[in-house]
Amino acid sequence: MSKDQRALSTAVHKYFEAVYERYHRPSILQADPLEIVHRFPTAEDRELAALVGALLAYGTVAQIKGSLTRLFSLLGENPSELVHHATFQELRRQLRSFRHRFHDGDDIAALLFLFARTKRQFGSLESALLAFDTGDDYGTALEGLLSLWYEMCQATMQLSRFVERQSFRHLVTSPARGGASKRWFLFLRWAVRPADGIDLGLWKRAVPCKLLFPVDSHILRIARNLGITSASQASLQVAREITAFFRRIDAQDPVRFDFALCHLGILGVCPTTPDVRACEQCELAPVCQLRQTLASASRRH
Repeated sequence: MSKDQRALSTAVHKYFEAVYERYHRPSILQADPLEIVHRFPTAEDRELAALVGALLAYGTVAQIKGSLTRLFSLLGENPSELVHHATFQELRRQLRSFRHRFHDGDDIAALLFLFARTKRQFGSLESALLAFDTGDDYGTALEGLLSLWYEMCQATMQLSRFVERQSFRHLVTSPARGGASKRWFLFLRWAVRPADGIDLGLWKRAVPCKLLFPVDSHILRIARNLGITSASQASLQVAREITAFFRRIDAQDPVRFDFALCHLGILGVCPTTPDVRACEQCELAPVCQLRQTLASASRRH
C-alpha cells in the first residue's frame, strides 16, 4: 500500500469511527428489538430472548417489539426455565395464541424445543455452533448447526412435519441456501460481541472476528451508497463482502459498526429516498458516493 493509499484509508476510517461514537449508544436501543432482550436479568433468559427476538426481526420495529412483548407475556418471567422443562406439546399449548406476520405459535414452539434439546445435548448453544466451526467465519458453523436441527426434526415424530413447513423454514433458514441469514447473524452479534450496553456478551468462546454483518435493507442500501458493494440483493456473499471491508478498519471486531450504521437507516438519517440535505448533514458524507452523485446533479441544475 502506498503512502497516499494509507492516508486515504486512515481518513475513511475516521468517518466510520465518528458514526460508531455517535450511534452505538444504549439511548438508541429504544428503536431496536434488542431493547426488550435487555429487560431480562439472567444470561439464560437473555440468550433465549435474543434468539427468538433476532429470528423474528423482520417488519417494522413497532411490529417486532409488539410481537415480542406478547410472546414473553405467554412464556412468563423466566422463559428459559419454562422451555427447559416443557414438552413440545406443552410449548404448543402455551403459545397457541401467538402470531407474528406469517409465523404462529407452532413455529416458535418448534424453535424453542430444538433450542432446549441442543443445550441438553451439547451443554450450550455456543458449544453446538462451535462444534461445526471449520471456516474463516461463522457462516459454515451456522450451516452445520441448522443441518443438525433439520436432522433432529426429521428424527422426531412430533417435529417431522415442521421441517417442510414454509413458515418454519423461513424462521430458521440456513446460509447454505445462499441467503444473507441476516436474522441469524444478528443473533450471533448480540450473543458474541462483548457486553457494551448494546450487545450482550453472552458467549465467551466464540470470537467477534468471525462474525458476519447482518445485512438488512438499511445496511445494504448504505453499503451501496458508500460503494462497499454493488449488489442489489442481500446474500451470504454480500454479507462477507461488507464484513471484509470493515475488517480493514477493525480486524478483531468488524461487526461492531453494524448497530450504528443500521440505525442511520432506522432513524431516517440516511433516508430511503435520496435527499441532498440529509446527505450533507451525515458524518459519512465525505466518503459517500451517492452524496457525491447527488451533489454533482444538483450543481448541473
